[in-house]
Amino acid sequence: MSSSVTTKKARSVSTPTTASNTASHGSANPAGSTKDSKIPSDRPATVATAEGSEEEHPWHVDWSRVFDIYNIMRSLIKNFIIKVFYSRISYVGRHHIPPKGEAVIFVSNHPNQFVDGGNIIAAVHSRKIRFITAAKSMRRPVIGPLAKSFGAVPVERSQDLAYEGNGTITTSTDSDGKTIVKVAGGSFDGLVKGTKLKTKNHLLPIVRVIDADTTAEVREPVEVKDPTTYKIWPKLDQHLMYANVYKNLAEGKAIGIFPEGGSHDNVGRLLELKPGVAIMTLGALASPKYNINRITIVPIGLNYFEPYRFRSSLICEFGRPVVVEKDSDLFREYINPDTKRQAVSSLMHDIETAMLGCIIPADSYDTLQAIQTATKLYMGPMSAKITTGEKMEISKRMSRIMNSTYMEEDEKLRQLKDQIEDYNQELRTNHIRDRDVQNIQPQSIGLFQEAMWYIKHVAIVLLSMFIAVPSLMLFAPVAMICQNLSLKEKSRALAASSVKYKAFDVVASYKIMVAIVIVPIYNLLLSIILVKMVPFFSFISLPFVYFVFTPIVQYLAVIASDAFVGNIKRIARRVRIYKKGRRTLREQRNRLVRKLRIAVNEYGPKVLGPDFEEKRILKNDDVENIDATQVSSLASTARSYLGSVKQDLHDFDVDVIPEDLVEIISSVFSTAGHAVRREVSME
Repeated sequence: MSSSVTTKKARSVSTPTTASNTASHGSANPAGSTKDSKIPSDRPATVATAEGSEEEHPWHVDWSRVFDIYNIMRSLIKNFIIKVFYSRISYVGRHHIPPKGEAVIFVSNHPNQFVDGGNIIAAVHSRKIRFITAAKSMRRPVIGPLAKSFGAVPVERSQDLAYEGNGTITTSTDSDGKTIVKVAGGSFDGLVKGTKLKTKNHLLPIVRVIDADTTAEVREPVEVKDPTTYKIWPKLDQHLMYANVYKNLAEGKAIGIFPEGGSHDNVGRLLELKPGVAIMTLGALASPKYNINRITIVPIGLNYFEPYRFRSSLICEFGRPVVVEKDSDLFREYINPDTKRQAVSSLMHDIETAMLGCIIPADSYDTLQAIQTATKLYMGPMSAKITTGEKMEISKRMSRIMNSTYMEEDEKLRQLKDQIEDYNQELRTNHIRDRDVQNIQPQSIGLFQEAMWYIKHVAIVLLSMFIAVPSLMLFAPVAMICQNLSLKEKSRALAASSVKYKAFDVVASYKIMVAIVIVPIYNLLLSIILVKMVPFFSFISLPFVYFVFTPIVQYLAVIASDAFVGNIKRIARRVRIYKKGRRTLREQRNRLVRKLRIAVNEYGPKVLGPDFEEKRILKNDDVENIDATQVSSLASTARSYLGSVKQDLHDFDVDVIPEDLVEIISSVFSTAGHAVRREVSME
């Protein structure tokens, strides 16, 4: 392969890739600048053929035609990586995926680096997705071969080809209000429109070079008073990459893109989307070489719960598609030079709206946790009776209420959010989960059931211990290596990025990459030790032990360790609840539940519209249903319970319950409680 050449007069790199979209976020490694500011030779951009594929030797064998490499790799990733790393994966809205033969672009949020692509590939059975992937990532040892096996389209990013600029820069504003950047101790010779100047805090896209030696106009109104060093992000020519994408879409294939441009761990929100996906869509429809009449854009929301942890969970939601047709006003706007930019912006707005509809929006991590807790409090026991999609929809509606303008205007609603956050903090401090508090048995009838609960979970711990403990000891070296190396990568990624929160988005990917290399080597050593040193295995061949016995043992170890560690944690949390005072926690939770339901009834129609009751997933009768065990608890505390309800209703300007009604309801609860206790005593 030959390297792209950058001339002194026009710094435009020809590559088969785009800086607009990537499948991973990588930092720009600085390269040394030269006298004429050429791109360093150790940063070559891949040259593509007219079809956008890499040049190959004449004796090259296309194994994808011999074997279905994509589906083989998809099956391996799904069954041996995704299902092992995650304990629970749920899919919502897969009926939105278009059938084979229809041009489709999948767009997704990007909270978990390389794992995101694997999860989407594992989720979509009916289509082969070719991801737009950072060329820098495809040059990595493990990710590169994996991406190529899935037919990824490489995209070179200008930040990955960045190099140090000569001298220092400052900015000023001219008489027309335009931002002018000046360089001292260097020159802008050879820079063209589209080149970007990157300082520590700002990115300055060049509009035009006024004086090649000293001055250029930039698009953003940025103030840089003190002389500042900078890097140059070269302009890239991406026409070959676009040609590759157009060809795939014309053949009715599927393209995958992460429009945020890089992964990040700012969960609950999207980074500013890059317009490349809109340009690809409208450009493909407008291409005279291909007769494409319709392209479907399917949004995907990857909603992880502690994504960096081994055996965490994921909800993958496919949203309502955005369909773009050649016979549409949007396309006609695009082919009109005067409204072309407006058409791209309009489509990007539709795509962003569709993507936000697949995630739980939140302006901060604490707000996201408050939304998730509020959803659990609101659903209560009914969460076991509704689908994952309905739970996600309730979470999104709860998010709209908690992110609405009423949150700023209404003191009571703000206090409710603060109380939920305080409840979350108390749970974290005591290492307790909300479901543990929800499952606390009322004191009046809970003794027998509590004893049975402990017997059940202690029995599971004892049974799983015989497999889990030896397995944890045996595979501890692998776990420690993966953990330590992933934390080092996390520190490097955080230092190199300006968009990451704590860089948790790289942890899971790095754990998996390290495991892909370490586990086969470790298994080989174990297999050799077993065959050579354990008499029982001396009669078994090494390949059988390596390829069959060891993987089975590892899978059983994962299952047993889940049961062993999980139940030990449950028992420990139960003990902490008793030390904290189960009645206090339960009453705190019940009070939040009541306030939250009142708030939903009051603000739901205001925020979600007048048809709130018609579209409601859980009716009032559902969320206010009280089971027999709760009735028994209320029997002994009816007066105080209803007294607090009176106060809650008063807080939200609802008519206070008359005292006579309190007496009547208290009597009913007392009678019901006696009946429940009689039934329990008979058992």
